Amino acid sequence: MIIIILLLLLLLLLLLLLLLLLLLLLLLLLLLLLLLLLLLLLLLPLLLLLLLLLLLLLLLLLLLLLLLLLLLLLLLLLLLLLLLLLLLLLLLLLLLLLLLLLLLLLLLLLLLLLLTTLLLLLLLLRLLLLLLLLLLLLPLLLLLLLHYYYYYYYYYYYYYYYYYYY
Repeated sequence: MIIIILLLLLLLLLLLLLLLLLLLLLLLLLLLLLLLLLLLLLLLPLLLLLLLLLLLLLLLLLLLLLLLLLLLLLLLLLLLLLLLLLLLLLLLLLLLLLLLLLLLLLLLLLLLLLLTTLLLLLLLLRLLLLLLLLLLLLPLLLLLLLHYYYYYYYYYYYYYYYYYYY
Protein backbone atom coordinates (compact mmCIF):
# COMPACT_ATOMS: atom_id res chain seq x y z
CA MET A 1 0.00 0.00 0.00
CA ILE A 2 2.77 2.36 0.85
CA ILE A 3 4.39 1.44 -2.44
CA ILE A 4 1.21 2.30 -4.28
CA ILE A 5 1.00 5.63 -2.54
CA LEU A 6 4.62 6.31 -3.27
CA LEU A 7 4.10 5.40 -6.84
CA LEU A 8 1.10 7.68 -7.02
CA LEU A 9 3.08 10.50 -5.41
CA LEU A 10 5.88 9.92 -7.86
CA LEU A 11 3.45 9.97 -10.71
CA LEU A 12 1.92 13.14 -9.41
CA LEU A 13 5.33 14.70 -9.09
CA LEU A 14 6.16 13.70 -12.63
CA LEU A 15 2.94 15.24 -13.83
CA LEU A 16 3.76 18.45 -11.98
CA LEU A 17 7.17 18.50 -13.56
CA LEU A 18 5.66 18.02 -16.98
CA LEU A 19 3.25 20.83 -16.34
CA LEU A 20 6.08 23.06 -15.23
CA LEU A 21 8.00 22.19 -18.38
CA LEU A 22 5.00 22.93 -20.49
CA LEU A 23 4.54 26.25 -18.77
CA LEU A 24 8.16 27.09 -19.31
CA LEU A 25 7.88 26.18 -22.95
CA LEU A 26 4.81 28.33 -23.30
CA LEU A 27 6.59 31.20 -21.64
CA LEU A 28 9.52 30.75 -23.99
CA LEU A 29 7.20 30.69 -26.96
CA LEU A 30 5.50 33.83 -25.77
CA LEU A 31 8.84 35.50 -25.33
CA LEU A 32 9.86 34.46 -28.79
CA LEU A 33 6.65 35.78 -30.21
CA LEU A 34 7.15 39.04 -28.39
CA LEU A 35 10.67 39.26 -29.72
CA LEU A 36 9.43 38.52 -33.21
CA LEU A 37 6.80 41.18 -32.88
CA LEU A 38 9.35 43.63 -31.66
CA LEU A 39 11.63 42.72 -34.51
CA LEU A 40 8.76 43.06 -36.94
CA LEU A 41 7.87 46.41 -35.52
CA LEU A 42 11.46 47.47 -35.82
CA LEU A 43 11.91 46.01 -39.27
CA LEU A 44 8.51 46.95 -40.58
CA PRO A 45 9.65 50.11 -42.38
CA LEU A 46 12.45 48.14 -43.96
CA LEU A 47 10.03 45.45 -45.02
CA LEU A 48 7.66 48.01 -46.39
CA LEU A 49 10.48 49.59 -48.29
CA LEU A 50 11.48 46.20 -49.66
CA LEU A 51 7.90 45.55 -50.65
CA LEU A 52 7.73 48.90 -52.38
CA LEU A 53 10.94 48.14 -54.22
CA LEU A 54 9.62 44.77 -55.26
CA LEU A 55 6.41 46.36 -56.46
CA LEU A 56 8.37 48.94 -58.42
CA LEU A 57 10.48 46.22 -59.96
CA LEU A 58 7.38 44.30 -60.92
CA LEU A 59 5.87 47.41 -62.39
CA LEU A 60 9.02 48.07 -64.40
CA LEU A 61 9.03 44.49 -65.61
CA LEU A 62 5.42 44.80 -66.66
CA LEU A 63 6.18 48.02 -68.49
CA LEU A 64 9.10 46.39 -70.24
CA LEU A 65 6.92 43.47 -71.25
CA LEU A 66 4.30 45.86 -72.51
CA LEU A 67 6.91 47.74 -74.53
CA LEU A 68 8.21 44.47 -75.95
CA LEU A 69 4.71 43.47 -76.91
CA LEU A 70 4.17 46.82 -78.57
CA LEU A 71 7.43 46.45 -80.46
CA LEU A 72 6.44 42.99 -81.58
CA LEU A 73 3.09 44.33 -82.75
CA LEU A 74 4.81 47.10 -84.65
CA LEU A 75 7.17 44.62 -86.24
CA LEU A 76 4.26 42.42 -87.22
CA LEU A 77 2.47 45.40 -88.71
CA LEU A 78 5.59 46.37 -90.63
CA LEU A 79 5.94 42.83 -91.90
CA LEU A 80 2.31 42.81 -92.97
CA LEU A 81 2.78 46.13 -94.74
CA LEU A 82 5.86 44.80 -96.49
CA LEU A 83 3.98 41.70 -97.54
CA LEU A 84 1.14 43.84 -98.86
CA LEU A 85 3.61 45.99 -100.76
CA LEU A 86 5.23 42.90 -102.21
CA LEU A 87 1.85 41.56 -103.24
CA LEU A 88 0.98 44.86 -104.86
CA LEU A 89 4.29 44.87 -106.69
CA LEU A 90 3.69 41.33 -107.89
CA LEU A 91 0.22 42.27 -109.07
CA LEU A 92 1.62 45.27 -110.91
CA LEU A 93 4.28 43.11 -112.51
CA LEU A 94 1.66 40.60 -113.57
CA LEU A 95 -0.47 43.37 -115.03
CA LEU A 96 2.52 44.74 -116.88
CA LEU A 97 3.32 41.30 -118.25
CA LEU A 98 -0.26 40.86 -119.29
CA LEU A 99 -0.23 44.22 -121.04
CA LEU A 100 3.01 43.33 -122.77
CA LEU A 101 1.57 40.03 -123.91
CA LEU A 102 -1.52 41.79 -125.20
CA LEU A 103 0.65 44.28 -127.06
CA LEU A 104 2.68 41.47 -128.56
CA LEU A 105 -0.49 39.71 -129.58
CA LEU A 106 -1.79 42.89 -131.20
CA LEU A 107 1.50 43.37 -132.99
CA LEU A 108 1.41 39.81 -134.24
CA LEU A 109 -2.14 40.27 -135.45
CA LEU A 110 -1.18 43.47 -137.22
CA LEU A 111 1.80 41.75 -138.76
CA LEU A 112 -0.38 38.87 -139.88
CA LEU A 113 -2.90 41.29 -141.36
CA LEU A 114 -0.12 43.15 -143.11
CA LEU A 115 1.33 39.94 -144.51
CA THR A 116 -2.05 38.77 -145.75
CA THR A 117 -2.70 42.12 -147.40
CA LEU A 118 0.73 41.97 -148.98
CA LEU A 119 0.04 38.48 -150.24
CA LEU A 120 -3.31 39.57 -151.60
CA LEU A 121 -1.70 42.55 -153.26
CA LEU A 122 0.96 40.33 -154.79
CA LEU A 123 -1.70 37.97 -156.02
CA LEU A 124 -3.64 40.85 -157.53
CA LEU A 125 -0.48 42.16 -159.08
CA ARG A 126 0.25 38.77 -160.56
CA LEU A 127 -3.26 38.57 -161.92
CA LEU A 128 -2.91 42.02 -163.38
CA LEU A 129 0.38 41.08 -164.93
CA LEU A 130 -1.16 37.97 -166.39
CA LEU A 131 -4.01 40.00 -167.80
CA LEU A 132 -1.59 42.50 -169.21
CA LEU A 133 0.43 39.70 -170.71
CA LEU A 134 -2.70 38.22 -172.19
CA LEU A 135 -3.67 41.58 -173.56
CA LEU A 136 -0.24 41.92 -175.04
CA LEU A 137 -0.23 38.43 -176.43
CA LEU A 138 -3.74 38.54 -177.72
CA PRO A 139 -2.86 40.45 -180.89
CA LEU A 140 0.03 38.12 -181.43
CA LEU A 141 -2.24 35.18 -180.99
CA LEU A 142 -4.70 36.73 -183.35
CA LEU A 143 -1.97 37.32 -185.86
CA LEU A 144 -0.79 33.80 -185.46
CA LEU A 145 -4.27 32.48 -185.93
CA LEU A 146 -4.74 34.62 -188.95
CA HIS A 147 -1.45 33.49 -190.28
CA TYR A 148 -2.34 29.85 -189.83
CA TYR A 149 -5.74 30.43 -191.25
CA TYR A 150 -4.42 32.13 -194.32
CA TYR A 151 -1.66 29.69 -194.67
CA TYR A 152 -4.06 26.78 -194.48
CA TYR A 153 -6.49 28.45 -196.76
CA TYR A 154 -3.86 29.29 -199.34
CA TYR A 155 -2.28 25.94 -199.04
CA TYR A 156 -5.56 24.22 -199.42
CA TYR A 157 -6.57 26.51 -202.21
CA TYR A 158 -3.31 26.12 -204.09
CA TYR A 159 -3.17 22.47 -203.48
CA TYR A 160 -6.71 21.97 -204.59
CA TYR A 161 -6.27 24.25 -207.49
CA TYR A 162 -3.06 22.61 -208.52
CA TYR A 163 -4.38 19.15 -208.07
CA TYR A 164 -7.66 19.90 -209.70
CA TYR A 165 -6.43 21.80 -212.61
CA TYR A 166 -3.20 20.11 -213.29
